[in-house]
Amino acid sequence: MRPTRECETCGRSFPQPKSRGGRFCSRGCTTEANRKGMIPKPDVARFEALFIPEPNSGCWLWEGTFRANGYGQFKRTGHRLETASRSAWYIYRGDVPQKIDVCHKCDNPACVNPDHLFLGSRKDNMQDMIAKGRQRITILHGETNPSAKLNAKQVDEIRSSGGVPLGKLAALYGVSKSAIWSIRSGKSWTAK
Repeated sequence: MRPTRECETCGRSFPQPKSRGGRFCSRGCTTEANRKGMIPKPDVARFEALFIPEPNSGCWLWEGTFRANGYGQFKRTGHRLETASRSAWYIYRGDVPQKIDVCHKCDNPACVNPDHLFLGSRKDNMQDMIAKGRQRITILHGETNPSAKLNAKQVDEIRSSGGVPLGKLAALYGVSKSAIWSIRSGKSWTAK
């Protein structure tokens, strides 16, 4: 029979694990102990080894792994992988409420300096992005769109082709009948 141990969070007796000392009877008690500060924070040391301060801007530049969108990522003990800026806020400022973003004042996705971060709703974050002119969505119209199969002259011909059947025009220009219909009805192919 394995020796038992008393859980440091709830006081309940539990079998001591073979591999480690095991201070807590369950994952819930471990989480609670972490929340109460009963567990040393190895996350802080790991986190601080993954950034370097940039003296000119004051940004703390993340050197850990990155997401495809350019934001750093970090996995705190007992948590899912999250953005490094969200982890920075948690480590240095405290909890981040659900459905709240950790936003950058400095607009540097690699920055994890908590002095450069603020909390806001997704709407706040999007409005901040637009106000600073950082949105990456660019709608390309007409021939400027790399996916365009037609040029402005061809579109004018299609629009002025009145009674010619859609199928005949589609075959002539190498596009679908629905593309011809969209051009004729003004739903697509705007040259701005």
